[in-house]
Amino acid sequence: MNVDFSTFQGVFHWVIQHGYPLMFLAMCIEGPTVTAAATFAVTLGYFNPFIVFTLSILGDVIPDVAYYTVGFWGRLTLVKRFGHHFGLTDEKIQLWEERIRKHGGKTVAVMKYTPILSTPGLMLVGAMRMAFGRFLWFVFIVTLQKTLTFMA
Repeated sequence: MNVDFSTFQGVFHWVIQHGYPLMFLAMCIEGPTVTAAATFAVTLGYFNPFIVFTLSILGDVIPDVAYYTVGFWGRLTLVKRFGHHFGLTDEKIQLWEERIRKHGGKTVAVMKYTPILSTPGLMLVGAMRMAFGRFLWFVFIVTLQKTLTFMA
């Protein structure tokens, strides 16, 4: 079966056909579109709204934790290998660490709401050693807002 993921209708039919497990996997890749399609299916009675809500939250938070972890554990490798492309010197790294310490919530929110910055930005937050619990809290708050918006 050939599925067109560029249209709402294509995503909607795919989600109904494959159910919760594949819905969750798709939410990990493209959460907002799949959340909107799944919510539409909820209104038609195909899915449970509480399960869709939970899967949407998990499908957004789990990849973010993975990006954070890559940045956290790959800090030296990533910065030494790719940092010079972005002008990251030791002084700038210290400056970013201080900014993230002071404005971590704002930083995470901007990264999460800006699609092109999300993946590298969350890796940077991990590389700058934001406390994991704090990171998780900020990600959860932004994800909750996004999920409620797309499910409304």
